[in-house]
Amino acid sequence: MIINSLVDKQIDKIRILLYADGVEEGFKTGHLKFFNTIIKSLKKKNMIEEIWVGSVGGKITNEYEEENSEYNVFGFKDAVDLLEKLSPDLILLTNTQEHIQRSTLIAAKFKKIPSVVIKAETEGIFSNENNVVFKRISMLFLKPSPSWPILGILILKKYYFIFKTLKKIGKKLFPILSYLIKDMIKLSKSFSIELQNDDADLYLVSNQDWLNYSKKLGINQNKIKIIGSVTFDEEFDKILKLNKVINLQFEILFLTSPLAEHGIWSFSQRDNAVIKIISSIKNNIGDHNLKIKIHPTSETLEHYKKIINPISSEIKLYQKGDVTKLINEADIVIALGDSTALYTVALLKKPLILMNLFNNDWFFGKQKFVNNCKSIEEMAKHLKNKDYFKNEKDYNIFIDKFIPKFDGKCGEKAANYIFELLKNKDRL
Repeated sequence: MIINSLVDKQIDKIRILLYADGVEEGFKTGHLKFFNTIIKSLKKKNMIEEIWVGSVGGKITNEYEEENSEYNVFGFKDAVDLLEKLSPDLILLTNTQEHIQRSTLIAAKFKKIPSVVIKAETEGIFSNENNVVFKRISMLFLKPSPSWPILGILILKKYYFIFKTLKKIGKKLFPILSYLIKDMIKLSKSFSIELQNDDADLYLVSNQDWLNYSKKLGINQNKIKIIGSVTFDEEFDKILKLNKVINLQFEILFLTSPLAEHGIWSFSQRDNAVIKIISSIKNNIGDHNLKIKIHPTSETLEHYKKIINPISSEIKLYQKGDVTKLINEADIVIALGDSTALYTVALLKKPLILMNLFNNDWFFGKQKFVNNCKSIEEMAKHLKNKDYFKNEKDYNIFIDKFIPKFDGKCGEKAANYIFELLKNKDRL
């Protein structure tokens, strides 16, 4: 149990359990980077021990090891066993859609361990995709990277894990099967099922829309707190320090997205789109000032090299680079689909072309500051005519609504709510 803060002479560590689907190199630099500012703020008041669990990667063991901070969940019998062996003081998760996270929340409620769900993203509340059932089925046969199993096998393991967790806490067979069937039906209707139960003790959301949405789902509104867009805390200081770049030559940044890896597009759709976009830019504008930034963890650098190098050796390809710096250096950004990086494009007020080649319901495609292109020819026309500039007012409206409280202190607000929860739960 935590007994004192750093202000006191006697201190103890808060052991925090966190989840990443893949506990692999660089996993904290992608969409999970928002945890960095929260953990940093928590460390100002207490010693913190991070314990990461994942369904891919991490050490397979069924006991706590003092020198180990990364575990594979399938080394444990169920989520109750996981919590009993790792003994966290706090559960800190992203959202309740992911089956291992949901299992962990169910077990945390059973074991009376404080739990917090953070909805850091702002988009996707009301978006729907066509042919969800077909795309869900096609995902079962995907293998996102060499270190991952086929997704269908991984999903079955996750369902079995939640089955064992529900059985462990005393649920009968029929209610368990009913729960799992309802879950499958939900997942067949949408790619985004967020905050679907009230198991956590605290829900930290980014804006008023998510608070309202959470209330509609039946989550106790006293548990829901708005903290702003914690994902962009690190961007705040970066953006303040950035100088405006004036390029001697026209600079294009192409941002890809793991659409194939997530089953939204097929791999051939993604590869063909990338090839056509690059070829069009080369033929109409020139490729000597084209940079491509792929996803830091979910896409494969070697694969992109194979499809890009035959087109041109002049193109600069990045995976681990600072995307904020790259966006700042660009005259225009072209995006393959929705991504967190597009919020930074909005904050830096850069012209944005969003490719909508397969009639996807992109969140950013609905925003006024975005040039939503449904064909390669339309993109080429925008680039040649330079008619992609938008009114600054459109950027500001978007920022005010979807990136509220942009002050670099959202992680600090989250930490304050977490400490309040721990005190109320007699964990401090």
